[in-house]
Amino acid sequence: MPLIILFLPAIVKAQVKVELSFPQEQYLAYEPIIAVLKISNQSGQLIKFKKDDDWLDFSLQTKSGRIIPKVSEFRELEDFDLQSGEMATVRVNIQPLFKPTDPGKYSAIATVSIRTWNKNFASEETTFDLVTGIKIWEKEFGVPVSDGENKTPEVRKYALLVANFKQNLRLYFRLSSPDEGTVYKMAFIGNLTSISRPECNLDKFNNLHVLHQFGAKLFKYTVISPDGKIFVRETHEYTNSRPRLWMDKDGRIFVRGGARKLSNDDLPGATKSQ
Repeated sequence: MPLIILFLPAIVKAQVKVELSFPQEQYLAYEPIIAVLKISNQSGQLIKFKKDDDWLDFSLQTKSGRIIPKVSEFRELEDFDLQSGEMATVRVNIQPLFKPTDPGKYSAIATVSIRTWNKNFASEETTFDLVTGIKIWEKEFGVPVSDGENKTPEVRKYALLVANFKQNLRLYFRLSSPDEGTVYKMAFIGNLTSISRPECNLDKFNNLHVLHQFGAKLFKYTVISPDGKIFVRETHEYTNSRPRLWMDKDGRIFVRGGARKLSNDDLPGATKSQ
C-alpha cells in the first residue's frame, strides 16, 4: 500500500504533535495493519521530511510487555515538506515491519524524528487486537507459467477464513505455501451473513472465484489471481432466482441467476448505461 499524505491546517500549541490511530480495533493475522499518523507542525518553521533520514519509526509490544522485534524497514516513505500551521496525515502498513501472528492485544507507539533539530516526538500508546480466523475452505493449485516454459510448477494454496468482529462476520482470503509456512497475501473480501456458506471454484487459469452473501438479497462476487490480486468485484442481487457460480465447458466461470447491481466498490469500476 503506498504512503498517503493529506495536508490540513494544524490547531495545536506544541511544536510538533504526533497522533497515532488504527481504523480497525481488530485485525486478522497477516492482514495489512494500517496505521494512521497525524503530524501537526506549530514550530514556526518549515519541516522537511526525507525518506533517507528514517524520520518515522514504530515500536510494538504485547499486553504482557513482550517487545516485538522489527523484521524489516519501511520501503514506502516519501519526501514531503510540512509548513508551519499544517497537519499531515500519513497512512502506512506496519504489518511487514513486525509480522505479528500471535493472537492478543498489541500496543504501538509512533516516533517522528526531526534530524535537523536532533529531536524525537512520540505519539501516545495506541492498541489493537490480533485475532485468528476459522478456515472454511482451502485448495492447493499450481501457479501458471508463461507459454513455452516447461518446469515443475510452483504449488500454492488458497484459503477462505471467517472472523467474528463485534458480532459481524468478515470473510478473508489467504494465499500461502501448501504448508502455510509462508503467507503471500491476506485480504478482506467482505462481510458475511451467518446463514450462508460462500461458493468457490478455480477456473482453467487457477483464478479463485468466490460468491458470498452479505445482505438479505445481496451477493458479492470476487475473482482473485494466483498472485493474490483481486481483479474482479461485483454485486449481484437475488431476484427471481439466486445468483450461483457456473462453469462452462471451457473452464470459464460466471455468475448465473439473479441480477447484476452496480456498486461503488466494483472492480473494474462500474459504468452506468446511458
